[in-house]
Amino acid sequence: MNKKILTVVGITILFLGVVVSPMTLGYDVDTSEEQPDTDRYLYPEYYDCYSVDEIDGYVEYQDTDVSIDYKPVESTKPLDAGPPMDSPWPMYCHDVRHTGRSPYSTLDTWDEIWNFETYGWAEGGPAIDEDGTIYIGAYSLYAVYPNGTLKWEFNTIFSIVSTPAIDENGILYFGIIYGDTNYLYAVYPNGTLKWKYPTATEYIFSSPAIGEDGTIYFGSGGGYPSTGSINAVYPNGSSKWEFNTNHVVYSSPAIGDDGTVYCGSHDTYLYALYPNNGTLKWKYKTGDWIRTSPCIADDGTIYVVSLDYFLHAINPDGSLKWKTNVGAGTSPTIGQDGTIYAGYKTLHAIYPNNGSTRKYDNAIAPKL
Repeated sequence: MNKKILTVVGITILFLGVVVSPMTLGYDVDTSEEQPDTDRYLYPEYYDCYSVDEIDGYVEYQDTDVSIDYKPVESTKPLDAGPPMDSPWPMYCHDVRHTGRSPYSTLDTWDEIWNFETYGWAEGGPAIDEDGTIYIGAYSLYAVYPNGTLKWEFNTIFSIVSTPAIDENGILYFGIIYGDTNYLYAVYPNGTLKWKYPTATEYIFSSPAIGEDGTIYFGSGGGYPSTGSINAVYPNGSSKWEFNTNHVVYSSPAIGDDGTVYCGSHDTYLYALYPNNGTLKWKYKTGDWIRTSPCIADDGTIYVVSLDYFLHAINPDGSLKWKTNVGAGTSPTIGQDGTIYAGYKTLHAIYPNNGSTRKYDNAIAPKL
């Protein structure tokens, strides 16, 4: 089995990691209004965020309830839990809105401090707790001291490709792929198992997000024909609700200030769900699969990149604000001044008021 060296360029440089999938642009994009053919199903690669002729999108409203499927869990022992930890980097893209905003400057931290070897590919992003401990998954979840030495290792046997999320009490949440049953794990900060939650659908590529009440949200799906769901799990490991989509969910949910859960799916839709029961608030159709994760601006605008090549800016009511071609690529992130960053090979800096963009590539990018 191959090993992968995880190179850490200071703690803050971890915030800048970008994993761009070659599978994003590995085929001609179908820009029709039809749902993508499941024969085009490919195993996904993984998208991390930057630490920082069109298809008309439209919105559909639905008031009907979705079925709620409660599943057994290994343990229902109460678990004290709450919102995300107030730490340098407690989850995917830093926060529940997935802004990707680091509280630290990385301008003077380009020298390698240490590197740490994992067993298997370290394909997901890291999370960092308030003590500076770094957590990252491969075939195990690793806890690494700030000096680069191993603190502990939690073995899952199967691959971890999601970024762990850390709640205010230090509980870590993450999923696995390629298991006979794929679980969302809750692990204590000392590396022992609290509980594991089995998914009815298959793989968990999605990175969890934690609500203010401690609810854990994540996407799952896979198999053939592909199925998927957006899931909400109570802090004690029992099901709160499950919303079924028409295709696999690789996107990581983002949470608005009012608690609304936003998540994309391979069925081409961005979903907005009520947090209390998982019913549909609205859904917005793009021109192709959504594999990346949405992010939410200070004014409530939701940004998401689809494989139709467009960055879509969506109002909180589900209507289109604007969209601009960024060539697919990574999940978008938002700078302190509201500028949106997204792209593939070419990094686009996009103004939030109208979607106009400046492009930076190796030929014209300013030197630091």
